[in-house]
Amino acid sequence: MMAVMAVVMSFTAKAASVTINVDDPSRVSVQVNWVEKTLVAGDNTFELNLNTTNYVYIMAKEGAMLKSVVNAAGTPSSISYGMVSLYEYPTTEDYNQKYIVTSVSLAEARTASCKITVDKADNIGGLEMSSTEERINLVDGENTVKFIPDMESPFVLSAPYGKTFYKVTVDGNKVVEQYGSWYLYVNDGSVVDIQTEFPDVEVAVNVAFASEESKGALRGIMVDDEEVTPDANGNINVKLGKTVTVFLDKTNYAVESVTVNGEEQDFYGDEFSFVVTEATNLVINAHKYATLKATISVEHPECVVVKDGNYNVLNLVAGDNEIEVSENSAYISVTKATGCRITSILVNGAEYSDYGYDSSYGTTIDIPSDGTTIVIVAEEIVYDNTVIINIDEECYYYSYMTNGTTREQFYLVKGENKYKFNNGENVHRLNISTTSYAKPAAIYLNGVCLDVPNTQNVTFEGDLALKNGDVIDVYMYEDPAVGIDEIGAEAGAVEYYNLQGVKVENPEKGVFIKKQGGKTTKVVL
Repeated sequence: MMAVMAVVMSFTAKAASVTINVDDPSRVSVQVNWVEKTLVAGDNTFELNLNTTNYVYIMAKEGAMLKSVVNAAGTPSSISYGMVSLYEYPTTEDYNQKYIVTSVSLAEARTASCKITVDKADNIGGLEMSSTEERINLVDGENTVKFIPDMESPFVLSAPYGKTFYKVTVDGNKVVEQYGSWYLYVNDGSVVDIQTEFPDVEVAVNVAFASEESKGALRGIMVDDEEVTPDANGNINVKLGKTVTVFLDKTNYAVESVTVNGEEQDFYGDEFSFVVTEATNLVINAHKYATLKATISVEHPECVVVKDGNYNVLNLVAGDNEIEVSENSAYISVTKATGCRITSILVNGAEYSDYGYDSSYGTTIDIPSDGTTIVIVAEEIVYDNTVIINIDEECYYYSYMTNGTTREQFYLVKGENKYKFNNGENVHRLNISTTSYAKPAAIYLNGVCLDVPNTQNVTFEGDLALKNGDVIDVYMYEDPAVGIDEIGAEAGAVEYYNLQGVKVENPEKGVFIKKQGGKTTKVVL
């Protein structure tokens, strides 16, 4: 018995695992399934859960960085934000993946240095190294900053929100601000100069125009909150650090470009601003929107609704209609009138192919140049077909028949409904339900009961191919054919009943229930 116990106590069960080989545990930390692990130099083996994802994180401790993490085959893992994330999914107990971690202290890795001079460090919003994203804390005056070559450059300098700096240079070269940040590409021995405060000096801001026509695009200029006017030479005296805001008339002018010291400005709306950091040349290039003339030809103007680019309805007459539109809204919208359809549109002799022009939403047609011709062919729809829709009880108020061609809706009510359509319009959609929003008990088309699928337990909705003279009977709560089988009749004898279940001796024209033996059908006589 004691021998058996000794064998059991010395047995170690196999389990799925991961091995992390660490060069220096003082620089590296490891978590397995969010539990921090104690490390030693060399191999560290940790048990994993079978048939599930295990999360293994390898991280550099403060003051250190991961140089590489590779598996046993030498395949490197991606290091992101100083960390490697591993996702292990073992399916067998003999699973064991090994990773080798090489680390270094930042002090050892930072073999390059640069000088950063700043006039007032408290004005800086932030300064961070790339890759390690370590913040650089500066003091007024000269600062020596060590960094890892080709890894922690560029430094990213930022100003507080809504602020800017007078000048930033690297090795004597000006660094251009990019949306509140300056990217400082430094090398070993670089000199960075950051001047956050502006000298108390006035400089000239010259406002010029690419053409005489461009002058009309300028609505006004403000320096901070004060409106100013350029002198005869187009100059405004502005103190460094002040904000100049330029207002433009983009309703009547196409602004092609605005440059500040040769750099084109990107802006939305009708105004833009810049901070004056030196003598500035502002150039505005614009032209007044042209008036384009076009001709709209239409034989039946009552069949269309045409609006210009400002949504004004154009009063058209039969024949040619001369219109004028501004270049900034050089288009018209065309919609068919109620009871009409558009059969074609030609723009400068070419067929306009937008399939939507005959929909209820219409279409938009661009006027590309002066002298554009637009021919609209439209006609009134002749409703020469009628279908009678009989409904025995009140229906849901939003019950209707939709014309599959025009998409127009014909709303249905209790009693007789006369639904009219054109001879070429063959597909129609019936959508009907009870006042309690349930599907009708039965629907007959020319005496033939239509299938009302059980899946449609709220409403009946189906496409119907209709022709002139068709009759649709809708029974909201009771199918009149149900129960007639119980009316006595000799085998083989033919009997007729009206739709209320009353026997008719001599049926004439109309819809009747025919019963012969055990078979009941609906017929039209």
